[in-house]
Amino acid sequence: MATGILAVIFAAVLYAMARWVWPPLQRHWNREEAGTIVSFLHAFSLPLAAGWILLALGLIASFWYPDWAITARGTKAIRIATILLTSWGLWRLSAHTARWLQLLTKRYGLEFQKVLLPVLTGLLRFATVAVAATMILQEFGYRIESLIAGLGLGGLAVALAAQNTLSNLFAGAVILVEKTFDIGDWIEAGTVSGTVEEITIRSTKVRSFDQGLVIVPNSTLVAGPLKNWTRMGRRRVMFRVGLSLYTPPEKIGRFLGRIRDSVTCDPDIYQDTLHIYFDQLNPDALSVMVYFFTRTINWDQWLKIVERTNLKILEILQEEEISLALPIRQIVRDGELPSAAEPTRKDPPSEPGPQG
Repeated sequence: MATGILAVIFAAVLYAMARWVWPPLQRHWNREEAGTIVSFLHAFSLPLAAGWILLALGLIASFWYPDWAITARGTKAIRIATILLTSWGLWRLSAHTARWLQLLTKRYGLEFQKVLLPVLTGLLRFATVAVAATMILQEFGYRIESLIAGLGLGGLAVALAAQNTLSNLFAGAVILVEKTFDIGDWIEAGTVSGTVEEITIRSTKVRSFDQGLVIVPNSTLVAGPLKNWTRMGRRRVMFRVGLSLYTPPEKIGRFLGRIRDSVTCDPDIYQDTLHIYFDQLNPDALSVMVYFFTRTINWDQWLKIVERTNLKILEILQEEEISLALPIRQIVRDGELPSAAEPTRKDPPSEPGPQG
């Protein structure tokens, strides 16, 4: 009779908790600011409820079999149920890895790659299942030592067969830990160049500039040189302006000075690496080098700065009445020496402009 009364009391307590205790807690732990204790209660809510039900059933069973809990089978069943319920709670608790990492990030200023979250969750769940399976097998009398030895030989065979896959996994871990690049970065590795769309533990998806999706094994990215253009800090502009061979030196000097003044006044251009010089005297052109770095690395904004510079150069060329170099061809007849005067020019293009 006392056992039946206890069973009824436990059932009533379970109903009260499910009706009035758990709903407020559920609303609280669904909030992002819920702490570790609330996350722990959330993870073990269902296992605890199942444990209350099993306890009530055990008390009811004790009404007909008073000594079942102290028998060998009874104690084994209790241990197995405890292992399963604990493992169930730990499995659910691993889903809160992202929330804990966010709390650590805010509290200690740490940084975590989002890609690592499913990996950490998977490792925690694998460890939970492995430990639980090992403990349950021990309860049934299996020798764990021989099983581990067999798994070791099997694991060696699998490792040899999946050498490339394991190489990609380790390379993925290196990329995530060292933060070689992140999603949205523009990278270049060998013949692959584009924007990173997704990083997994095995491969990296890169969207090329022709909108093709390239899936690159992580081992390939780690083994060879990799250039991360997004982290360059500044973007280079370098091109040459070919002036006519008949341009007087004083006009070249004024042309260089006006370009330097124009670029120096541009707030979007770094002034510490500004090089504008007449550096090459070629057979078909007087070459002027224009070399500087922009403060922006955005391609669209970079193109606007280059366009603005080119338009300014064209304006200076027109005002100084300087012609751009055109391909020339000199005709020499038999028996005559080549003359430097009056060369015969090829037909010029319709819209001559600066050569980049």
